[in-house]
Amino acid sequence: MTNYPDAKSIGRRLTAFRLAKKFNTQAEMAKAIGAEHRQYHVWEKGRGKIPVAYAVRMKEIFGITLDFIYAGDLNGMPSSIGNIISLYLDEGLNDRPIKIRSQDRKTQEMCSP
Repeated sequence: MTNYPDAKSIGRRLTAFRLAKKFNTQAEMAKAIGAEHRQYHVWEKGRGKIPVAYAVRMKEIFGITLDFIYAGDLNGMPSSIGNIISLYLDEGLNDRPIKIRSQDRKTQEMCSP
């Protein structure tokens, strides 16, 4: 029997993806996919699962796969984004919050106008 992913695992992957795509806040990602910030916050914190309609919207906008969102499968994701996501997920082991690394902050500051 298949073990279905829990909401926390999906939330961790959403967080890793958001940070890999350089969205610093949940509100920015929510706006990009047409969701309310409160809704997106619930999904990312693992208090509820992202509905398929919004996951499909993320796929259409960003190219993220539903296999990654719901099952954690990085196959089919561009390797450049997949590698960054893996770093964030590895960094967030043991249920510690995933945070923007200081290296990413420096890169963002250098690229800011």
